[in-house]
Amino acid sequence: MLVRLLSVTLFIACLPVEALLQEKGTYTAHTAYKLAVNKITTQRAPLLDGQLISFEEIIEAQSGDSQSVTKTVHLDLAGIEYVENISDISTDDNEAGLNWQSNILVDPSRYPENPQLIAETEHTWVFSIPTQINADTSDVEQEVDNAEVNNVLLSSLVSELTISKSSPHFVSQKIYATHPFKPDNLVKVNEFMVKIDFVQAWQGGPWVTESIYRVLKGNYAFFVSVEEFSVTRYQNFEVINKSAEQ
Repeated sequence: MLVRLLSVTLFIACLPVEALLQEKGTYTAHTAYKLAVNKITTQRAPLLDGQLISFEEIIEAQSGDSQSVTKTVHLDLAGIEYVENISDISTDDNEAGLNWQSNILVDPSRYPENPQLIAETEHTWVFSIPTQINADTSDVEQEVDNAEVNNVLLSSLVSELTISKSSPHFVSQKIYATHPFKPDNLVKVNEFMVKIDFVQAWQGGPWVTESIYRVLKGNYAFFVSVEEFSVTRYQNFEVINKSAEQ
């Protein structure tokens, strides 16, 4: 009996922390969050050694038209992401006027250490995280106070991250306006929403953006209605060259 107990104890001691927590059902929201971030960090590491990945980007417009291009993504030693179009087709910039961080590869450094838990469902936890959007007024003819516009954006937009309770991982991120707002005297935004879905590129591979859903409705100069909708999907991730260690 003693030998059996010792064997069971040793077996449990050798299990990964995640396996132990899952077996006991003792995940807490913040434990799950940290495990999800750790997964991203660990499975992103091979790209720091020179791994190059190809993928397909498909942009679907409100008209129903779609555009597909093949691109590559890699990281430099500092973890900065570089995306290159290797198709003959170029894609349109659907987010003109905004700078916001929407990397192909999920970057753990962009997420806070201890986010605020704001909601819970049967299968997920939802955290409040900082909004990472700012205005790009370089192409605007009239003089614009960037700082003022950015303050309006930050006070009007909310960013939420959803984590799965089962084998904790990033599910999605949603950025949306809680109410209509005016980033400038001539511009009124009635609806703004960006939803980013995440997925693992392949078993054991890096976590990537699977799709980005965008909605923007508003008015410009009181007379011009603006209504933009687009969906960008990323698929067929494949390693082109192995990392230096492989």
